[in-house]
Amino acid sequence: MPPMATIDIGGLPVSFQPVDPERAAVISQLLGDAPPHAGEARVVISYRRRRPQLPGRRPDHEYLDLRVWHCGDELVLQTPADVRAHVGRDAAWIGGDADDLDGPFQSLFHFAITHLLAHEDRFVLHGAAVAHRGVAVVAIGPTGSGKSTLALAALSAGWQVLADDLVVVRMRDGRLEVTGVPRRPAMPGDLPATPAGELLPDDQRGRRRLPPGSLVGGWFPLVAVVLVGHGAEAEGALAPMAAEDTLLRVIGSFSSSTDPRHLARFFPVAGAVSRLPGWELLHGAHPSSRLSVAQSALERIAATSPG
Repeated sequence: MPPMATIDIGGLPVSFQPVDPERAAVISQLLGDAPPHAGEARVVISYRRRRPQLPGRRPDHEYLDLRVWHCGDELVLQTPADVRAHVGRDAAWIGGDADDLDGPFQSLFHFAITHLLAHEDRFVLHGAAVAHRGVAVVAIGPTGSGKSTLALAALSAGWQVLADDLVVVRMRDGRLEVTGVPRRPAMPGDLPATPAGELLPDDQRGRRRLPPGSLVGGWFPLVAVVLVGHGAEAEGALAPMAAEDTLLRVIGSFSSSTDPRHLARFFPVAGAVSRLPGWELLHGAHPSSRLSVAQSALERIAATSPG
């Protein structure tokens, strides 16, 4: 089938080429909120039935359930369902048949777009980003740590949400900037302010997708970084984080950190991020109080951040 419309991811024109309507639907479900890009595609991502070949050696790294090979400027990935990806400097081939076409594509897309954008000195972090009065805060943490809770708290308080799962950071004219990867946000279903939206199928966390148009595009100056997690106290906790700890957490949120070439490109940017005000936010133990606690934390972070 013909290529889909070219969209903007991290400021680059990206084109998707699914082999059939089923794979096109998977891409649209994940990236349906992405804005179009008028330029000619500089990055092409295809989603096929046929699998790319694997290297004839053991993987260099295993990340969660993915097997990873670094081959110079190229990256090869394999999921447990044997859906695979071969990623170069400006193109990615994701291929394989599985009962679930959506899950493998989401996992492989994360790593593929991280590898592709790193060649353009744009670095994808596993994190959320929210903005207020023209500046942005990035929240990092593993899956289930509460990044989406913080994004929902920001949205409820009148802030803008750039992304709830993947963000892009770059250095431009000596200043850190951030934008979101436009995946439609999925918010916790157990919080009172979660907007009505479709339930994610087979999602044990009961999350709901936000309505289309919930994300804000564009680049924002980055002024603070927050490590999010869950605490045992009902009222939660917010505390400053040392620069050394921020640096380690930021590097850990960059999925290409095991690639020496990309890590060398990213390290100066990670160092600059670690010099921003850093915070650790522990969400409260009770869902009923999490949003108010997170909103108070955002107010404190905004009041003590530059810009």
